Amino acid sequence: MEQELRPSEVSRRKRHRRRRMETTALGTAVLLLAAVGVIFLFWKIISLSVGYVKSYLGPAETTTFYESYIAPVVMQDPEPFSSTASLDSDWVVKTAIWAALNDDENSGKYALADDGREIIPVSDIKKKIASLFGEDYQPKLETFTDPQNSATYEYSKKNDCFYIPMIAYSDYFTPNIRTVTRKNGTVTLAVDYISGQGWVQDSAGTAVTPSAASKTMIYVLKGSRGQYQIVSVQAFPSGSSVSGSSSGSSVSGSSSGSSVSGGSSGNSVSGSSSGSSSNSSSVSKSGSKPGSSSKSSSGTSSGKKS
Repeated sequence: MEQELRPSEVSRRKRHRRRRMETTALGTAVLLLAAVGVIFLFWKIISLSVGYVKSYLGPAETTTFYESYIAPVVMQDPEPFSSTASLDSDWVVKTAIWAALNDDENSGKYALADDGREIIPVSDIKKKIASLFGEDYQPKLETFTDPQNSATYEYSKKNDCFYIPMIAYSDYFTPNIRTVTRKNGTVTLAVDYISGQGWVQDSAGTAVTPSAASKTMIYVLKGSRGQYQIVSVQAFPSGSSVSGSSSGSSVSGSSSGSSVSGGSSGNSVSGSSSGSSSNSSSVSKSGSKPGSSSKSSSGTSSGKKS
């Protein structure tokens, strides 16, 4: 026959069971927190590793990436050149200014002078020049007048900036890359110049940029992992073809009187265009038609680009 427990013993056992339950609950909570911490730490390490790899590799080098990169130069329609050393300094500065103005990251960034002209810091201009033509290119900073539209780009050494008047660009070239060829640290692009001069409508009645190329140019870039500089721009020989291979993707197509092709170990996209049109340009940040935009500061001047 079991011996009847004294009240004090019963109370002691209850307290022991309660402490054991509390200890178990506390241990479970600690283990759960530790598991959450380990998961968070693991996720953080993975995120940092992915970010580092992306930073090292640079942006995805698609045709869209290259088109965005060369767009400021295509817009200004340069004469063919085989070395950036031969480029006119005023043209380079103007190209860099418009590259800065049309950069989405700079939207609303620049202040206006009392007369309404936009103020572009020289530091931003030099940054764009280095990005497009390399850090070795040293521009001559001075006030100059665009011979195509008589717009004056005023340089202020005191304020280390340029004052940009309102310039109406109603039509300018945009790039359509047809071939991407990578070889020995260079990237060669066959670029169709698409003009927004003649507007057409799609089946829905929306104004769209015509797809016919005005001309095709060859751009040669040097660099890797999203860090490039333009080293030459050459006219695409009429009636000839360009071919090459790359370790990435390539785009191929044909235009009247000439053909462009490229091959790669990756994917390939093809397209075609034909026809020609005259050369002129125009820029602005707002506009209702594709292929044109409008940029304003102070004053009004209009005309074709150079």
